[in-house]
Parts: sequence; C-alpha cells; structure tokens
Amino acid sequence: MSNLGLLLNTNIINEFGINKIKNINTNEKKKILGYILLMVVAFGTLGYYMFDLCFMMSDYLLQVNQMELLLIIGFVGSIAFSLFTSIYKGSTYLFNAKDFDMLISLPIRESTILASKVIMLLLTNYFFSIPLIFIPGVVYFIKVETSLLFIPYLAIMFLVVPLIPIIVASIISFLLGSVSSKIKHKNIVLIGGSIFLLIGYMALVTQIEPIASKLLSNSASIIETIGKLYLPAYYYVDVLKNNNFISLLLFMSVSIVPFVAFVSIFSKQFKIINSRMNESYKSKEYKLTDLKTSNIITSLIRKEFSRYFSSYIYVLNTSIGVILLPICSLALVIFGAEKLDALLNLNIDMNMLKPQIIIAVLFMVIMSCTTHCSISLEGKNLWIIKSLPLKETDIFKAKIFMNLILIVPISILSFIAIALKLKFDFVFILIMIATIIAIGILTAVGGILANLLFPNLDWKNEVAVVKRSASVMIVLFGEMIYLATFGGIFYLLNVSMENINLFLAISTIVTFIISIILWNIVKTKGVKIFRNL
Repeated sequence: MSNLGLLLNTNIINEFGINKIKNINTNEKKKILGYILLMVVAFGTLGYYMFDLCFMMSDYLLQVNQMELLLIIGFVGSIAFSLFTSIYKGSTYLFNAKDFDMLISLPIRESTILASKVIMLLLTNYFFSIPLIFIPGVVYFIKVETSLLFIPYLAIMFLVVPLIPIIVASIISFLLGSVSSKIKHKNIVLIGGSIFLLIGYMALVTQIEPIASKLLSNSASIIETIGKLYLPAYYYVDVLKNNNFISLLLFMSVSIVPFVAFVSIFSKQFKIINSRMNESYKSKEYKLTDLKTSNIITSLIRKEFSRYFSSYIYVLNTSIGVILLPICSLALVIFGAEKLDALLNLNIDMNMLKPQIIIAVLFMVIMSCTTHCSISLEGKNLWIIKSLPLKETDIFKAKIFMNLILIVPISILSFIAIALKLKFDFVFILIMIATIIAIGILTAVGGILANLLFPNLDWKNEVAVVKRSASVMIVLFGEMIYLATFGGIFYLLNVSMENINLFLAISTIVTFIISIILWNIVKTKGVKIFRNL
C-alpha cells in the first residue's frame, strides 16, 4: 500500500475509533448503537423530506419546462455546503492537527501528508453532499426521459464536485494561517477572519436570487445563466441533460487539475506554516506583581474561557448563534421587520411575529452550546483536573457558567433591542427573558450530561469532538425536537396572540423543572461517570 493509502487508512481508523469497537463493553456498544440509530432516523427523515420537496418542485418545473433548475439546486447546495464547512474545518485539518510533528518526522513527502489531510476533508464533504446531489438527481431521472448513463455520470461528477470549494476554503485557511502565524494571538486572526467571511458568505447567499433573476432575464437559457455564474455548473448540467461526454471531460478537468496543482504548490509551504502555527510566544519583560487570588468557581471559569478561545474550531462551531443573533437584531432595528423581510426574502408573517421571534432567538441560543464537548476536549489532559482537590460539581458548574456567560447576556440584549423596535408589551419581554435563561440553562446542563454519557477523550483532531461527536448530535437534535414539541403544541392548541404570554410562561416553568431534573442526574450519576473516565 502507498504512503497516501496508509495515511488515509490510519486517519479513518483514528477519526472514527474503529479499532476500539471490538474492545468496548456492552454498555458502550448500546450507546454506539443508539447513536447510530439516532443518526439513521435523523438523516432518513431529512432525506425523506428533501425527496418529497424535490418531487413537489419537479411538478411545477415540468410545467414551465425548467427541470434543469432541480439539478442546479442540488449542485449549488453541495458547493455552498462544501465551501462553508471547509472554511472552518480547513484550519484544524491543515494547521492544528495533533499528529503533525509525528508525520513530518517520517520519511513521507509533504505533498503526501497534505493530500491525506485534504482528502479527509473531502470525505467529510462527501458524507453530507450525498443527499444534496443524488436526491435532486434521482428525481430528475424519474421525471425526465434521460440516458441510462445519467446515474453513472452523476456518480462520477459527485466525486469531484467538492474539489474547487475545498481549494478555495483551503487557500482562505492558508492566508489566515499565514497572517496569524506572525501574530502573538493567532487565534484572534483565525476567528475574526472566519467570522468576517461567514457574514460575507451569508450576505452573498441572500442576494443569489435577485442576481440569478437578473442574469436569467438577460440570458437565452438557464444553462447560459449558469455558465455566467459558475462555469463547472454549466458542464454539470450539460452532461446530465444532454448526455455530453465532452462536457464530462471538461468538468472533470477543471476540477481535478486545479486540485492536483493546489496540493503540489501548497505542500511547499505546508511545513513552514504548521511550524509557525505551533510556535509559542514569550513576553520579553516579566514584572513581579502582587499575586491575585479568586475562588474556585471563578478560577475554573477563567480556565474554561482560556481553553475556549485557544481553539479556533471550538469557537467557530459554537458561536454561530452568538454571532448571528446580534447581527440580525441590529439589522431589524435599522431596517424594520417589513423592510428586512423584503430585502432578505425571509417570508416573515407579520401576524405571527412574536412566535417567529421566539423560535429564531431560542434557536440561536441552542446553536451556541459549548458544554456538549467541553469534557471531551480535555482529552488526555483530563487526569490533571481530576487530580486537583476539586469537587466534580464545581468543574461542571464552571463549564455551565461559561456557556451561560457566553450566550445569555448577548441573547437578552439582542432580544430587548428587537422588542423595543417592534414595541412588544412589557410582560412579554420579561417572560421571554426568563425563557432565554431557561433554554440557556437547559442547553448547558443537557450538554454536560450528554458529554458525560458519550465522551471522546482519545481524539486526534478537535473537529471529531466539536463537530461529529455523539454528544454534539444528541444535544443539537434533542434541543431542536424540544423546541419543535412546544411549537407543535402551540399550533395544535391554536393559541391566540392574547394568550401567548401564558403559554410562554408555562413552557418556561417546564423548562426550568427539566433543567433541575437533569442537574440532579449530573450531580449523582454524572459524578460517578466522571470519576471513572
């Protein structure tokens, strides 16, 4: 087996812990089985609704003779997802991997090491791009008379669709890494730059529809419009619609050739950038000052914040809500609900403004959970904190308080700004503030419990813990189901706007009660689990 094959094989085994499955006990196997079942149900449900949506869209597109739009939607969705995820994963995969020092000391070419890292990034994108590419493609195949080569062509092109987005994302990560490697607080550059790119990306996404409409009105066909926006997309549609083998070769070429060239060129700077990124800075001057002391919880909270901001991927993956909520609230304050709706095509129902604001704000809160992976991120250093004369509950409290300090004040201030702009009643504002606090506590405590039940301490890359661990998925889907449950009850009971304060107050009380129950579980069973980690 080649060096590249060996590296990929090792990375896959370490990434998913395949070599440990045979040695785990029955309880752990049940947890893994439950996690797999949860993922199958979640992705199966998502796939079903996507398939159903594509079928409904295809009925309309057939009437207007524009079925190519279905292929475009899947292609653009895959490109956008690959670009978005690769930007914030790229830094960790390429620059902050724990196995860099070991790999660079082996008699393996740097281009091979880089290729293994980029391919792992590619495999991650494949997993999530499958439904985006194949579901619209299969619906198109069913609804339109096509060649038997349609599915093989679709599968071949699927393999190279994410290549260009990964190149772009890697170059962005490379530039951020180059700049940050020369600065003492390098994570500030990585985090700030990524946030800036994220905001710009989302602003661009909101303008895709008007841009595409303008191009479409000045083009002879949809395919011509695609060619103006993104040339590979033109080849992609032409292959599937017209069974054009030449377009297939061109599509493969414009994706593979830049990818190979990128790996070859980028590998020359790969070692230098990684070496600089792993440098530590020392102050030139040291002044002896009075020793400051603080209580245990405060010290632990400071430690949690220090750990949080030391990890680029940790911050970026758990701060989406904290970033978007104040931006959206500021935009709403400046433009107003109606103007913002028209500007961004949000389809806001002005008669149901309160419920929509509640859902949006609370969704942002649950998207900013930091506790669902905070224990796993201790990794092999967990023994250090366990060896200190600390109560386990104090460790848990510090992680929970850090999460609450991070999200609750920003969420409350953002909501108050929205409420004042929309002139909500004072009682509703007070109850909603309590609701934000309640959901924040539930999310933080639930995250700790989930991470205790599904820890991952033997990780090689932070992405595996922050993005793909079982505890992260359980908290995210669990909180979404929790909000959806109250939304369903609100809809089934047909709660009027006059009674929304009462409904929200009852929901908040229930949330506080559930949080207390979960905390009692953490204090008892959770402590025992933590001691055995």
